[in-house]
Amino acid sequence: MKRMPLVQPAPLEIELEDLAPVWLRHNQDFRPMNGGGLRPMGTPVMSMEEALAPEPVAAPVIPMQASLDGETLPAVQPSASTTPAGFVQPSVVATKRALSSSFVRDFVMPYQGILETQKVLGPILTMIDVLEEYGQCPSVVLEAKTQDEEAGDLYSIRDTLAQVTLRDHTHRVTKHGVAALLAAYKDPEPLIPKMLMACLGHDLGKIPAFRSSGIYTMRDHPGISVMKIREYCAKLDLFWLDEVCEAVQGHHRHMKDTFASLLKEADGRAREEEVAVVTQTMEVKTWDSWFSVPDFLSMIEPMINMGVGEHAKKGEWVAVSIKGVVYCQTKALYGVVKELARAKKIVDIRLLRLSDRDQVLCRLAESLGHAGVLTESIGEGFSGRRYKLRLTTKKEFPIYAVPILEAAFKVTPSVLEQRKEGFFKLVDDVLR
Repeated sequence: MKRMPLVQPAPLEIELEDLAPVWLRHNQDFRPMNGGGLRPMGTPVMSMEEALAPEPVAAPVIPMQASLDGETLPAVQPSASTTPAGFVQPSVVATKRALSSSFVRDFVMPYQGILETQKVLGPILTMIDVLEEYGQCPSVVLEAKTQDEEAGDLYSIRDTLAQVTLRDHTHRVTKHGVAALLAAYKDPEPLIPKMLMACLGHDLGKIPAFRSSGIYTMRDHPGISVMKIREYCAKLDLFWLDEVCEAVQGHHRHMKDTFASLLKEADGRAREEEVAVVTQTMEVKTWDSWFSVPDFLSMIEPMINMGVGEHAKKGEWVAVSIKGVVYCQTKALYGVVKELARAKKIVDIRLLRLSDRDQVLCRLAESLGHAGVLTESIGEGFSGRRYKLRLTTKKEFPIYAVPILEAAFKVTPSVLEQRKEGFFKLVDDVLR
């Protein structure tokens, strides 16, 4: 019998797009993409099944080719004779998909059950879609004509934070918000949809498309965010929606409500991380790990009994010594603490937000008390005590100050007395 030569089969080439329908259905970390981008704002939100299921395949597109005379004709399809044996020409091709959504992976999938139970999966996915499509804008409002609350509060680091996208900032805030919620409550699961709603929606008002629409122009960004949250939840009866809106509205202010405080704290922690990442020279540390009472006192010492003319008379001075006590005006100490942190390359959001000034000053008084350098107790929750400076002219001036032992400073009382000029020479006593 004559042996036939072995026929080498033609190579089989399959596009990755043709294989996509096989493996995409097993990837639960992708969001479908509508054409060239995410779904436009205002369109119905997708379901969880739609968000996590493979993208539906599209009809085949027959490529066109030009004939010799310039007429455009359909491209010639491969015939059976030119097609390798066993190869089936696919009738459809898979469409492209969006990049992996960290929001869905980190904040939706772990809590899908409770989100569906409370019927807030739709609004949550809507906000995620908006952030995916419009979240590449800066995480701070930069329009000069807009008097935004946060922009003024964080003025000293506004340009630094402008390098952080709104999407990335929101992801950080949500991460810290959920973590704080889990740590603060014994049964946090029912509150997770509420926290996700607040964190994902807290800065939607910074999106330029909303600010330039004419509907929300010139409004503070928390106010716009509240309006968008209510818009997305308009068809839902959520008993906690008002609490979310109040927390979002006040997340740059001092809030006594526990839930609102968690949102503000999460926003602050995110900002600390962002400043450290952008500058690459600053560190995020807790107060106790970086604040040093001796270092603080060394910065105060050159300012004792120092002031110039009318400025001193108007109370524009830091500290005055009298009868073994150095009275430091509380309002001036905030700037000293900020300068100490800057010298140590420390980023602490409470030193960057003016709305946190009182909290910093209370912490300062607490630290000075623990160090044993105060002449009398300030009291928990207070940053100083009220006194009156009595002058040799019998006039009295009220001050709010922290009383520090003169002996705590590395300078002799005689040197401090020699500094006194003008207004400081007139100080005769301090009355309680």
